[in-house]
Amino acid sequence: MKNNKKELAKDKETEKETAIFISDFKLNYVK
Repeated sequence: MKNNKKELAKDKETEKETAIFISDFKLNYVK
């Protein structure tokens, strides 16, 4: 349970980056 908040924030950042990556991929793929 150590660094739980830090881990959670890191997960949120990763989630955001993944979402951005996926939307970029879709945009490039649809062209």
